[in-house]
Formats: sequence, C-alpha cells, structure tokens
Amino acid sequence: MRDWNRETMPIYSIYHLTLDSDMPLPELNESMGPADVTFRRGRIDGFDRWAIEEGGRRVQASRDRIGIFWEEAGACLIEGGRSIMIDALPGVEDDVVRLMLLGPAIALLLQQRGVTVLHASSVSVDGQGVAFVGEKGWGKSTLAAALHEQGCPLISDDLAVLGQDREVITIQSGPPAFKLWPEALEAVGARAHDLPRLHPSVEKRSRRVERMGAPHAVPLLAVFVLGYGPAPAVEPLGSVEALRALFPHWYGVRFGPEVFEALGPRNHLLQCTHLARHVHCARLVRRRGLDGLADTARRVQEHIVQWMGVAVR
Repeated sequence: MRDWNRETMPIYSIYHLTLDSDMPLPELNESMGPADVTFRRGRIDGFDRWAIEEGGRRVQASRDRIGIFWEEAGACLIEGGRSIMIDALPGVEDDVVRLMLLGPAIALLLQQRGVTVLHASSVSVDGQGVAFVGEKGWGKSTLAAALHEQGCPLISDDLAVLGQDREVITIQSGPPAFKLWPEALEAVGARAHDLPRLHPSVEKRSRRVERMGAPHAVPLLAVFVLGYGPAPAVEPLGSVEALRALFPHWYGVRFGPEVFEALGPRNHLLQCTHLARHVHCARLVRRRGLDGLADTARRVQEHIVQWMGVAVR
C-alpha cells in the first residue's frame, strides 16, 4: 500500500459531512475543516470471532459500535457516528478500501447520526430526485443508468442519503460513479472490458460519470419500488402500502438483525413513516431481462410528468 504524507492530506466533503482521511479520496471534493468524521486504516482485533452471517459477511454491533468483516476485503469498524477504521486484508487495493468506505461504512455512520439512508439508486429529473429501491439484483443501478443515458444526472448509486429542508424531504449527491454488471453496461451502451472491476474476483464494474445532479441537496420527488411482472406497469402506492414497501430498504436492514437493533427499530419506523407520508411512492413493475430497459426508463419519466406535472427536459 502506498505511503502518503499525512500533513498534506486534505479534508473532504461527503453528504454534508467533512471527512478527515489518511488516504486520498479522488471521488470526493475537498473541503475545509474541522472534520466531522475521521477515517483511518489500521488493525481491528477480534473480527475472526465475529458471528457469521449470509453472504460471506460477519458482524458485531452495539449501540455505538458496528463492525463488519467481508471475506474478500477485510474488516470495517464504525463508531459513534464519528469514526471509521478499515483493516484491509493483505493485497487488497486502495480502490476496494474506498469502495468499503464510501458505501456501507459511510452509510452506517450516517445512520448512527440519525440520518435516513435507503439502499437505493437515484437520478435527478428536472432538478428533483427520483430514487429506486428493490431486492438485490432487481436493477436499481441499471434503471438509474438507463435514465442517465436519457439525460437525467446521477445523484447517487446504491444508497440514498435523505435530509429535510423545512417541509421538504431532500436527497444528497454521492460519488460520481455507477456500479454495474457487464450485461447492464452493454444495455446502456458501455463496454465492460474498458472499465475497472470493483474487486479482482467480481465482474461488476465502476463507471464514472460527468453528468451529476446539483452538489447540494435537491428535493426528493418520488421513490419507485421495483418488481417483476408479465407486463410493465406503474402503480401509485398509498401511505400504508408505501410504508410496507419501504421497510426492507432502510439501509441498516440489509446487515441483519444485530445491526438493525443497534441502529434502532424505532428510528427505522419513524423515518420510513415520514418518508411514506411526504414523498410520492409507486411500484414499478417490469419484465425480467434488459430488452425493455430504455422503454421502462421512458415510462418512469412519463409517470412523473403525468403524476406531478414535472417538465422533463
């Protein structure tokens, strides 16, 4: 791993936080201190004894301390909404470390601070946010990338960080890249072999983009819950239906019951209820496969025009 002069390292900005890092983070904009959060690389003891969860992942969690270990990357410790430590396995590249930091680590830290975070991908439609949630592999990033190809700037891939501006729920911009499988890249006109892998053993690639939403938070207009069916359809959800549909996609849920309990079931309920009451939610049904991807993206824009009266440029 390359050595860096700590005295020359800048402070970075991410999701309205300032981050003091001991390694360069080229995905982020530089900022001014003091730092809200510190990130360091170092030794984390004891992760070999953590309880095994599904997907080659182990976790430990308490009220102010969440530890996660991935068998192919290493361990990450998030404490008190203020610090992140990553203990990468030998040979793991800095790109993988940054992927851990700017994905699950920062998302869980934000939730420790009481911020609403969804496991979602999002784009901007006429300056307002549209987010997609769904089960793993159901095409959140793929659909957002298809809309991006149709002129909608990316807001954030894989997680949606929400806030509040007076009575309006907002969504904040994240790192300028999609994480996509080769077949999804081909469906949006890109070539997978030209792009870096997220991890040497994984075919998924990182595709950086230039067209991003505003650097500040924008209003969250709608959340689409993805699903499969025999025919494409958009079905608006009432607040109770929306609450049930959003529950599984609160970011902390994906790491199992121990992390969920540490982050607080009450926070989960209150944040999802607030979102279901104040943001337009709809179920977006499409056929399996990528053949109709562009048509689905156009259907999303048409629904927004019809339901909200937003002029899609």
